[in-house]
Amino acid sequence: MTNTHFLLITIIVLFSIVLFFIVEYKKKFKFMNEFITSSDQMVVYKHKGPKQSYGQKNIVLTGKKPFSVLVGFDMKFPFIGIVGYDYYGFATSDNQNKIVINSFLGTGSADIKFFVNKNIKDNPVSVSSTKEDQKLKPTVTFKKHWFQW
Repeated sequence: MTNTHFLLITIIVLFSIVLFFIVEYKKKFKFMNEFITSSDQMVVYKHKGPKQSYGQKNIVLTGKKPFSVLVGFDMKFPFIGIVGYDYYGFATSDNQNKIVINSFLGTGSADIKFFVNKNIKDNPVSVSSTKEDQKLKPTVTFKKHWFQW
C-alpha cells in the first residue's frame, strides 16, 4: 500500500467519524430543543452583547424554595442544520434559595437559559445581573470556552 492509498483511507475514515458526530449532535440538540421548548420550567437571561459589558459576569437566580438548574444557551450552526439548547453547567441553590452563576458572556447577544428542576409556578425563580449582583460571591463559575475568543 502506497502512502497515497494510506492517506486516502485515513481521510475517508476521519470524514466518516466527523459525519457520524455531526449527525449525533444534530439529533441531541433537536431532542433537547423540542423538550425545552415544550416545557414551562425555563428562566431566561437576555445578554445584549456589545450593548452590555462582556467577560466573566454574575447572573443571579432567586427562588422561594431550594432548586437546581441546568445552565445553557441556544446553540446555532445553521450551515450544518444544528439548532438547539446546549447546556454547559449545573447549579444548586444555597440556603438562601439563591444561585450566583459566574459565566463568560461574549460580545454577541445570547439568551442564557436556565432549565429549573422545580415547578416555577410553585417556586417562581427570578433572574438578574445588576451592578450589585457583580459583588456577590459565585456559587459556581463557568470559564469561557476555547471558541469564545
